[in-house]
Amino acid sequence: MAAVTACPRCGFPDSAPEITAALPTSVYPHLRRSNAAPSESQHKEFLREIETTTIAISEIEDKMSRLADVWNDLAAQRQTLLDLVSDDRKVLSPFRTLPNELLSEIFVRCAERELSHKWNPRTDPEWVLVQVCSRWRAVAISTPPVWCHISIPDSPEPLVQYRRISSAVVEGLLSFQLERSAEAPLAVNCTARFPSREIIKTLFSVAHRWQDVRLHIPDSDIRDLQTHPSTTSFPQLRTLILCNEWGREDPCTLFKRTPLLEELGFGFHSLFRGPRTLQPLHALHLSQIRKLSLKGRRYQTKHILSVLRSTPDLVELSLDDYTQDSTDTFNRSTSITLRHLRTLSFHGSDTVILCHLTVPDLQELTINFPTRFADELSAFLTRTGSSLTHLTLRDAGIDRKTLFHALSLTPCLRYLVLYSSGYKDQQFMRALTCRPGEQNLVPSLVSLELGEPFGYEGGASLVEMLRSRCAPGSLRSVKFQGWPTGPSDPLAFHTLRRDQGLDIRLVD
Repeated sequence: MAAVTACPRCGFPDSAPEITAALPTSVYPHLRRSNAAPSESQHKEFLREIETTTIAISEIEDKMSRLADVWNDLAAQRQTLLDLVSDDRKVLSPFRTLPNELLSEIFVRCAERELSHKWNPRTDPEWVLVQVCSRWRAVAISTPPVWCHISIPDSPEPLVQYRRISSAVVEGLLSFQLERSAEAPLAVNCTARFPSREIIKTLFSVAHRWQDVRLHIPDSDIRDLQTHPSTTSFPQLRTLILCNEWGREDPCTLFKRTPLLEELGFGFHSLFRGPRTLQPLHALHLSQIRKLSLKGRRYQTKHILSVLRSTPDLVELSLDDYTQDSTDTFNRSTSITLRHLRTLSFHGSDTVILCHLTVPDLQELTINFPTRFADELSAFLTRTGSSLTHLTLRDAGIDRKTLFHALSLTPCLRYLVLYSSGYKDQQFMRALTCRPGEQNLVPSLVSLELGEPFGYEGGASLVEMLRSRCAPGSLRSVKFQGWPTGPSDPLAFHTLRRDQGLDIRLVD
């Protein structure tokens, strides 16, 4: 019996009939186009045609099945070869040739994060890196800075979703991470309201390695730690943020020896009514503080000014949720000059402190949702505004006249953010429109952000204002909420993007 040869490309037998062979034609086609009954002989012819056609269909289906098997085999072989090529390319990846020193540096950068980050061993980079391969695991474990970010969550849920983790498990993970971090400086975030005493003691046992710290310490632990030998010195501490309730114990007494402290956050929530004092802060090295954040209510102005007098090198100041105590009768004529301050922020706070400040080199001023905003802004900018480059006002509640006067005092302003209703009308847009030969408001403006949707007139005036500020070297970026309505259809903004290169962003 002669051997059957197969196609070298698909494996189909050469002896197989051609798939494109002529198909049988129908008998008596005129009967198919009418309702006439066939004769007896015609009936037999139709039965014979049905039988032969059915056989032909079966043969074609068999060929199709054989072709499908060949197709599936070829597809599987193709996938195998693709996987082989992919694996070969992985072997040749330049990443494999990186020395361990460079790989270690990449891991350190990968593990960097904000101090407020919540600890989660299931997703944190250091815990993920050790699961990739044996080499990565060895490099990650032998790189202490990868393990120096420690955060005790407010509750156990972030560690394992839908399951509560006992303090013993958290203590075990903490000890394990501290061991791997060796002697690297630590970033510690422990804001749990009721952390176990063992967790607090474990953290304070390595206090000499603290570099950036955010803490909530219960009163009972403060008493114990005041006699703890590890609390005598914090030689590497640069950032300290305290988030305690204001109880009977003063946590500031734990941090008297902090020679490198530069950033201080004081965010206590009082357990008692009545005015609060900032006197505990004077236990710290305030003269070296460059960044200060105060959060809380019912501070007296004299206490805040007393702290500011002790921070002559302050570069950044933030007041959050601060409201002046109703019994405060401090002399409004008292003034403090902060010559190095560059950034000043108010978040949900009184701005009355502006009456007492002179900041000759201030560059950024942010006022978000003030609880009370008197007439101090214009007076403050008169003493300060010539150097201001960034101004943010969110629901500040000042009238249009005061706003225009404030802008006229900031000739170097480059970034302006306004989120307040009542400004974005035709009059406001015309005030910002630049005209040749005139003294225009904020002539150096580069970025403008406006909140609240525009009305009919405001939308049309907006386009005119943008065109007037698109000269080379001037306005480059605009962001506003809602789509301006009126004659300024989207084509006008498209033209500004195309012809002037203006970056226009819309936020719903």
